[in-house]
Parts: sequence; structure tokens; C-alpha cells
Amino acid sequence: MEERKKQKEELEQKRREVVMKKKEIESKKQIDSNLEEELKKLELEQKELEKRENEIEKAERNAPWNVDTISKESWSKTVINKPKPREDRSKLTDEELEQRYKDFVEKYEDKIKEYAMISKFDDAKHFLMQNPDL
Repeated sequence: MEERKKQKEELEQKRREVVMKKKEIESKKQIDSNLEEELKKLELEQKELEKRENEIEKAERNAPWNVDTISKESWSKTVINKPKPREDRSKLTDEELEQRYKDFVEKYEDKIKEYAMISKFDDAKHFLMQNPDL
């Protein structure tokens, strides 16, 4: 899909270049043999580009219609959240760890009980996704 798009863009660019060169040569009042030769070369190149363009169009028409060829990506964005840096608990004393645990249990007691009552894995997973603080 992208290859065809690139080919079309390249052909269009070459076509523009050929047309610009052709106009430059035609705009010069004095036509000598060198300019005539260049003009003929440009005309041949333009015909060749038209043939290649027709080939690409023919290939597009003959391409199978599936999801990859029909659909177009409207936007693409990938966001990766960086994890929060964890606090180093190895330096804390046992009493401080115990106090933190008690505070946590007091703060989230209702949610912990609700989580404990869930028996299905999918339900537990859904609950934890809704409550990331647990």
C-alpha cells in the first residue's frame, strides 16, 4: 500500500520536473538544435512516465480487495506510560513498614473486603483495573 503511494509520489514529482523543463525550453525564443534534442528527450520521458503511471493504475485495479488495501489509517499514536519510580523500602524499619501497612488497610478497607468477595478471575481483574491504587 505504501509502496504504491511512494511510486505515485515519485512519478508525480518526475512529471512536474519534466513539465517545468519542457516549459523552460519552449519559453526560450531561440531554438537551436540542442534545445530541440532536449525537448524530444523530455517528450519521450513524459510518454514513458505516462506509461508507468498507467501500469500502476492497472496494478491497483487488479489488486485484491481486502482490509489492507481498502482501509486507511486515520491517525496513529502510541503512548507508553513510564512507571512511577518505586520507593526503596529496604531502608525503612519494621515499625515504619507495619505502620504503612496499617494505614493502607484502614484507607482501603471497604475495597479490600469487596475484592476478597470476588470469586471469578475476570471479575477480579476488572476490579483491579478499576482500582489501580490497590
